[in-house]
Amino acid sequence: MKSKLIGLCICMLLILIVVPIVKPFHPPPTKSLMKFVDAITFSQIDFYFDNESFKNSDWGRIQVDIEQLTRQYGEGFLNIYTDAGWVVRNEFINPNGIVNYLSMDFDLGVEPGTNVQSLSAYIEFTPEPFIIFQDGNRSEYEVRDTDFSAAGVGDYFGFPVHMYDPVPFEPQGKTYDFTKPIESFNENVQCAHMQCFPMAIANSLQYLEDRHPTRFVIPHDHVIGLKGDDSLVGQLDTYVDRDVDNRSHGHGVWFEPMMEAKFEYLADNGLGNKLIHKHQGYGYGKPIKPGDFTYAGITSKDESVNEKVTFAWLEDQLRACEDVEVVKDGHAVRVYGCGRVKGKPYIRYLDDSNQTCTDPTDTNGLRFAQLYVSDIDSDGMMNWGSSGDEIWWAMAESVKMMWWEFEPIFFGWDIRIKILNDGDPPIYNLSYKIELEGWVFKGKITEGVIDLKPHSEEEIVVNVFGIGPVSIIASTEEDTANGQCFLFGPFVLFLTGAGEE
Repeated sequence: MKSKLIGLCICMLLILIVVPIVKPFHPPPTKSLMKFVDAITFSQIDFYFDNESFKNSDWGRIQVDIEQLTRQYGEGFLNIYTDAGWVVRNEFINPNGIVNYLSMDFDLGVEPGTNVQSLSAYIEFTPEPFIIFQDGNRSEYEVRDTDFSAAGVGDYFGFPVHMYDPVPFEPQGKTYDFTKPIESFNENVQCAHMQCFPMAIANSLQYLEDRHPTRFVIPHDHVIGLKGDDSLVGQLDTYVDRDVDNRSHGHGVWFEPMMEAKFEYLADNGLGNKLIHKHQGYGYGKPIKPGDFTYAGITSKDESVNEKVTFAWLEDQLRACEDVEVVKDGHAVRVYGCGRVKGKPYIRYLDDSNQTCTDPTDTNGLRFAQLYVSDIDSDGMMNWGSSGDEIWWAMAESVKMMWWEFEPIFFGWDIRIKILNDGDPPIYNLSYKIELEGWVFKGKITEGVIDLKPHSEEEIVVNVFGIGPVSIIASTEEDTANGQCFLFGPFVLFLTGAGEE
């Protein structure tokens, strides 16, 4: 009897110890969207490629009213479950400046050609992302039609492969977002037919002007335009000599001609030495040769990794507030943000998905979109929603915040050159070199390493001795400036220089 009593006491003691430890599992708190059903719009995509079309594709699109959703709930993650399964996966929604709507494509789960007019879906909006998301109480939603003119880089033609992204979320994966604020609505302007490549570049240049209005000033307005006019995109159309009849009929352009046109436009308009350029990838078929790309006196540094575009590189450029253009199969966009959800990378981009040919009034199609860019087919290249779409090329540019400035001299003892940092970040361990070419016996080469505080300048003094005309070359790894003077022994006469073209 005594042993039974002791055993019972031990069991009760274990229960008292274990029960508080074993807590019931609670899924992330959900927020019903029933009151805000009009905050989400469903559509079925009709694809258009020049004179061919593919109506009633198996691709769907949702458009989220950011202001309406976040005003009530704050930022969070949108998940949607349909007959096709978990089709909208942890799409991060947060306020971003003047951006009112964010769109995402998803798998409709039907055979191509099926006209989808309604959709049964379970929707949740939660403050934390899911690793696994399951079905729930469904509601019926109307499905509209939307057009996507998906070409403009070359004369690409081909129906997009079935949208599918099997890459899983990682339980311990990082979750974060880095999105640059959109400075103005005219950072995304209506395209003419197959004008996406010149427009992606024009959108990028406008962003740089909005961000640095005193350092980088574009002489042409960024408005709707076409080859031959004075708009920014029209000038790029002209420089690349795009084959175009009117806004409703034109042809795409190829990688190398578009890069050349961009550089030539910048050089001809006094902007050749204002930007730093770099790129990854060489386009489909490698039309761009590996190595640095130089044209019109401007160079883009090749930073490809195994000849490919990497998410790490895109993220580095965006975090440095540089601007980025990306080309996937047949279509060019400007990228303005990126992040990860449980380790899975995504980008945010803007474009005109209609490009006029399916938009007679030329008013529809502008969008701010979000897309996971995982390597679905394990070939080392990021995919654009499906295994048939790859990211082939990306280019980044930033306004130079460091430059040389020569101090003009009519008569003096030394050559004095200033090096300036007009940016917010400090510049550390900046190596510089000043070379004098001519009859120079003292001060022929001056080298050193300096640090530049934000919005500061340092003066470099070169003591000289020589005779006759002298050319001056002041350089760092990213910038070169040229000057000239006349030396008469230790005296410097008529020193002039151009720190910027």
